[in-house]
Amino acid sequence: MIKKYGSLGEWIIARPASIAFIAMVVGILLARLWSKPIDEKIITLFLVFALGLGIATQATKNQVLVWSFLVSAFLLLGFSLATDSSKVTPENILSSKKRVITARVSRVLANSSDYRIILLESGQFVDENLELPGRGRLSLRENSAPLIAGDLISFRSSVRIPANRGNPGEYDWEMDCKSESINWLVNARGPQSVVILRTGSPVSPYALLSRLRQSMSKFLEKYSGRFFSPADASAIKAIHKGIILGDRAEIDSELNKAFSNSGLVHMLSASGSHVTIVAAMTFFSTKLLLRFFPYLLLWIPLPKIAAFFCIPTISVYCFLVGLKPPAMRAGIVGVTLALALISERKWDSLNSLALSALLIVLFYPFSIFTPSFQLSFAAVSGILIIIKSPFFLRISNPNLDSASASSLEKIGSKEKPGFSIGAIKRPILAIVLSSFAATMAITPLIVHMFHSVPLYSIPANLAADCALTVGLSLGLISTFFGAFFPEIGQWLLAPADVFVWIVIKIAVFTDKLPWATLKIPNLGYWGLLVSCATTLVTFCFLLKPTKKVGLIALSSWGILIGSLLVGQVVLKNSPILRIVFLNVGNADATFIKPPGASGIFIDTGPGTPYFDAGRSIIAPFLLWQAVSKLEAIIISHPQADHMGGTGTILENFKTETLFINPAGESDSRVTNLTSFARSLGTKTTFADTSIGEILVGSTRITFVHPKASAGLANSAKINDISVVARLDYRNFSALFTGDLERGGANELLGTGTRLSVTVLKVPHHGGKTSATSRDFLRSVHPRIAVISAEYPPKGGLPDVNVIDRLTDAGASVYWTGKDGAITIETDGINSLKVITGKDNKKLSFPNAMKN
Repeated sequence: MIKKYGSLGEWIIARPASIAFIAMVVGILLARLWSKPIDEKIITLFLVFALGLGIATQATKNQVLVWSFLVSAFLLLGFSLATDSSKVTPENILSSKKRVITARVSRVLANSSDYRIILLESGQFVDENLELPGRGRLSLRENSAPLIAGDLISFRSSVRIPANRGNPGEYDWEMDCKSESINWLVNARGPQSVVILRTGSPVSPYALLSRLRQSMSKFLEKYSGRFFSPADASAIKAIHKGIILGDRAEIDSELNKAFSNSGLVHMLSASGSHVTIVAAMTFFSTKLLLRFFPYLLLWIPLPKIAAFFCIPTISVYCFLVGLKPPAMRAGIVGVTLALALISERKWDSLNSLALSALLIVLFYPFSIFTPSFQLSFAAVSGILIIIKSPFFLRISNPNLDSASASSLEKIGSKEKPGFSIGAIKRPILAIVLSSFAATMAITPLIVHMFHSVPLYSIPANLAADCALTVGLSLGLISTFFGAFFPEIGQWLLAPADVFVWIVIKIAVFTDKLPWATLKIPNLGYWGLLVSCATTLVTFCFLLKPTKKVGLIALSSWGILIGSLLVGQVVLKNSPILRIVFLNVGNADATFIKPPGASGIFIDTGPGTPYFDAGRSIIAPFLLWQAVSKLEAIIISHPQADHMGGTGTILENFKTETLFINPAGESDSRVTNLTSFARSLGTKTTFADTSIGEILVGSTRITFVHPKASAGLANSAKINDISVVARLDYRNFSALFTGDLERGGANELLGTGTRLSVTVLKVPHHGGKTSATSRDFLRSVHPRIAVISAEYPPKGGLPDVNVIDRLTDAGASVYWTGKDGAITIETDGINSLKVITGKDNKKLSFPNAMKN
């Protein structure tokens, strides 16, 4: 019966997990596309169909029906799981009001000296006796309560739901939470903010594991990096926590940037390579122990004994690092391989990989949409493909038959079939090919998600892999023993510190090399499709290096590179002015991309000890735009919600000029910022009417506010002396007003300046004291008004009366907190479009520029 289906049928039957996984993914995608609530009748019909198919399969033993039943069952399973995970959190649990909540600790996701992130379950409001759906995520600051898995805790907090801001280029935080069934977010702060109502069972597996993590973490806090400088010690400790415990909370942005730009970011958290190191460490430890019990090898072969011990060590490590998808994938594959060795069954790498993906998706259906899942499986798929290629086989086995040798000769190899590669060169070349395959497989996804490619990834990985292997092996052993016997563990940790320090230095050195990363603009889903097709064709050539396949691969690369070059030329010569009002909460950050220029920012969002808009919002946005430099940054006035992200932008994106408000000349925050800017080669100057017109590309910017006096940064008038900038491009105009209030508006009206514009950035987040009087709006007469404020409203921003006045003045009102980032695109003559970030609505205003 199998022969009837030929090689394809044999392939399918040999890999049932692959078919089941594909069917589940299709079901999840259908559920994701299905926007309406699912009628129970539809699910019932599906169940009846699957049941009937299963009965028919059992009765007839027909393989077509067998596989039809398998596909239908897993498709329905995927659809059902994804539908259940997509349930909307009820509105009645959302409120800015703090309420008493009880919940059970599931596990600690991140742990640093000043904050922890804790996964909660079984949450409920105490007063309303209302259950919270699914899991929750607690951000706990300045609290050292000894929480472990199973503890029942109580605290006061408002409740939010995970939601994206709707900014271009942002990380899909909402999907990341959905993938772990996190439906609500809470926070608490202070030493007495959490009360432990009841401790969990001290002997439950999760509690034991939680206590072990705490002990290992405390050991690393005390003993890691003792023989290094404070800066190096802090970095070493952070890396140890990341690779040993899967906790990246203490890895700072600079270190993370260095690892990202060097292509080593996968080393910062527990991934497949770490699980492989754990398995290899277990194997060699078993081999060493068997030297003392050699008689056991008479009964059981070494591979079986090692495989038996690998199962618990891999499993414990995966739980220790928090069941992250990359670790789970490698762990399931490793356990499957170990079971295959023990049972002496044939191991199929592709089927095992599909089985690991299937098990992850069963628990976390939406994980297929997360970068960690996609990158992890893409990298392993690339390696599995390359190890079957003639190139890899030629390296791993120099004694190839004549057919294999001739295939190499066809692609231009000058080596003879009988040449021998040295014992040292062969594994090195195999590692190089594997790194190349993994890098090539993930590059389309890296470009699509992060819009940059680390150019030195392969040599950096080759240099760092050995150090990481030793560092992680010694680190795991020393930290495990150190949790019980610190005196012994501290001496084993010292050499582990050295090897982790080497990995850090490799990452920092690579990051500082010229052209460390190649920035690529957003290519969209069509670009992702073309780049994935090109990568697939290239892998086909590696598997079957014939002239025909090679020509197809070259053609696909030509199409991809050609489309990139054409796209860059079109973008560079585009006459479209683009203005993006980013969603930064009750703060301001506006990007302007004029024709013929890289772009400027007016204000840079908030900056606090816990949140930097420059790092979290603006930098990803600029990378998405492939912007590496800015013509200018304009700071409307010296307040944290308008200048908080400036330092990060100056540090990471070359900026020609920083315009500051003269009122902040003596403010320490401003003087520190200007000093930092000058140290980076950025010119600093005051933004006032004495400058005249500033030409940025094809646009003109004019400062129209009355000149402010120095030393007013902390006065009550600070909002009224905000920089007011007017932008003109052909028939289009826009007015950026900072936090201007009524007094400043009256003063501005008294100057007789022409204020009528197409677009108004509404002053002071639309608050009731903002410059939005009827006289002011009559003079400005905006067609489009953009309010930069949170949703739901917080602190009375925006005020409903302000929105009504804007509407009465004839303006179409957009609200960043509600609509996401607001993008305005215009040719300055007739065409004007407004695009909302959260629902991607595109609205045209063809007559907006006609007076």
